[in-house]
Amino acid sequence: MTTCEQGEYGRNWIGRSSLASEGLPIEIDGEEISVSASAHCVEDVDVAFSRRASAIGLVRIERVMAAEGRILDSMELETELGAIACASEGRCVTFRLADFSPNKVSGAIESKLPRPVCKRQKLGLEYLLYNYDILKEQIVALVRLAQFNPIRVLVPMVEDGYEMLLLRLKFKEEAERLKLRKIPVLGAMLESRLAVRRAFSISKQSNFLAVGSNDLAINVTGRGEQGIWETHDVEFDDPRLFAQLERLNGILGSQPLELYGGLAHQPEHLRRLLQLGFRSFCVKPDAVVSLRKALSELN
Repeated sequence: MTTCEQGEYGRNWIGRSSLASEGLPIEIDGEEISVSASAHCVEDVDVAFSRRASAIGLVRIERVMAAEGRILDSMELETELGAIACASEGRCVTFRLADFSPNKVSGAIESKLPRPVCKRQKLGLEYLLYNYDILKEQIVALVRLAQFNPIRVLVPMVEDGYEMLLLRLKFKEEAERLKLRKIPVLGAMLESRLAVRRAFSISKQSNFLAVGSNDLAINVTGRGEQGIWETHDVEFDDPRLFAQLERLNGILGSQPLELYGGLAHQPEHLRRLLQLGFRSFCVKPDAVVSLRKALSELN
């Protein structure tokens, strides 16, 4: 179930609103399964909750920036992200740190990004740590929001537990500098074979774990190494993808997982995904109703 859990400096609260009961988890075989929705503006939030999403499971910060056509500073981010948190009326919102990977960033933003000078392109969290000025603005905005809003932070393309530890220390450092009490819950998104292999160490530095099925599918099929990042023709029934999910389940055992991306939209795989430990699914707002229906029919 998607919740805002114990924060580093205190407990993040989960508000209750008049609409909260409409997105209650679905119980299957004694387990609570939640369906959240992605959103990138206030209008998306309204649609998501009108369709019985349990929470806002994904706000991509790079898309919020893309709407403005530039890299936003901490005050601008706090305003934009705060509007989404406010519209959620006390329900949990998960903000993903900006992911500037080739298939995630618009041309308007890409032209304004500093690119590291190295042979191997840096992606996800590694890129943000390398370009800390961009990351710091996001951290400051999110720490401020976490003081009065039930938010989580999802971290893209994590491939090492040390990266998550370093990021957590950066959040603590900024909270202390701002004289604020707590930092938000931090979760890692696993999107590569390397991340799956290192899942145990990553889990030790994370409050929750999620799988990004689009990029994991691209990675296991070798498309990323070929510079092919498009996801419109990804084959989510590829046995190599499920082999990685089974390996992940074997490493983590009973630890619950969250699923993002195209695989979460495919009801024919639901039973198998539940067996592999997935307990929360994040989909587009227009897919919430059909996914909840498909889950209910598994009982």
